[in-house]
Amino acid sequence: NVGVRMEFNQGSVPGGGEIFNNDAIAPRVGFAWDATNDGQTVVKAHWGRFYEKFVASQFYYANPDAYTPLEYRNIYPSGYVEELGQAAADTVVLDQDLDQPYMDQWTVGIDRELPGGVTLSLTYINREKKDFIETVSRDGVFVPVTGVVEDTGRPATLFDYLNPEDDVLAYRNVPELYRKYEGYMLVANRRLRDNWQMMFSYGYSKARGNIDNLIGVNSGYGGDNPGGWLNTPNSLVFADGKPTYDPTHQVKLQGTYQIPKINLSISGNYTFNTGDTYNIRSRCLLVDGECYDFNQGTVRFFGEPRGIRRLDDKSELDMRLEWFKDVGGEDGRFGVFLDVFNVFNEARATLVE
Repeated sequence: NVGVRMEFNQGSVPGGGEIFNNDAIAPRVGFAWDATNDGQTVVKAHWGRFYEKFVASQFYYANPDAYTPLEYRNIYPSGYVEELGQAAADTVVLDQDLDQPYMDQWTVGIDRELPGGVTLSLTYINREKKDFIETVSRDGVFVPVTGVVEDTGRPATLFDYLNPEDDVLAYRNVPELYRKYEGYMLVANRRLRDNWQMMFSYGYSKARGNIDNLIGVNSGYGGDNPGGWLNTPNSLVFADGKPTYDPTHQVKLQGTYQIPKINLSISGNYTFNTGDTYNIRSRCLLVDGECYDFNQGTVRFFGEPRGIRRLDDKSELDMRLEWFKDVGGEDGRFGVFLDVFNVFNEARATLVE
């Protein structure tokens, strides 16, 4: 099976006309082979390129009116107002052609039908994402500052930003950014017969990169959509490592048992995942025993390699009981069911600030 998907992306801003234009060509090829010529053993593989969805944040901050100056002031309970001055608006430009971010994925697997209505599958998955778009400094002057991270004791080199008020941010495909995934998946699936069915799967995987795989806005770690994360080189300090979602082990067990004599069906769904990763972020680089005073103000940076710590593992069991009665011939059924979610009432931390 061979094919190609073609996408044409254009974007404009008021008064600036079209400023974003790229074509994305995504070839894909796959095959399945009846290896034993009896319909019971299938070897299959697939390679494909998949482009990131087209979103306005890839260019819309290049609108000259996207940012406006900010007034900073302290307002005290007494009503006294202390004026702290004005921060200049960011200047963002799109001054070169951008390629659409994409992911290359290839998989290879084998399925084997076993006695008793059981199918066993083993699949290998490999993914790599490239051409991330971020806003980066175009005219910034950065001076390296070497010290020790107060929170972790690790030596680190950060950068003092000497001209933030005069700098221009530019949209770029940043070649240094990458994210990779490699996984193995074993699945055993028993079709419904003799009043019961079951599916078991185990996945082993690892994700690596210097940009996160969180969904949504996350200026501190980076993500799939452009943002302020990479406006200075400080974002890449200790950035290489494990992204937030790196479930080394994943287990799923699902099953149903039917008791026809009393029209009762019992189902369960169990999941287990290795906990999400996190790492300490610091605001203090010790230089000669004192926290360094950066020209750009407070700098929050990774105090240790990305994803070096983990939250607790996650496991959960859901159950369903369903009583049913056939009505109106073969095409009708009346049922009453009871769902119990998180049967063992597990509670756990899901995020660390």
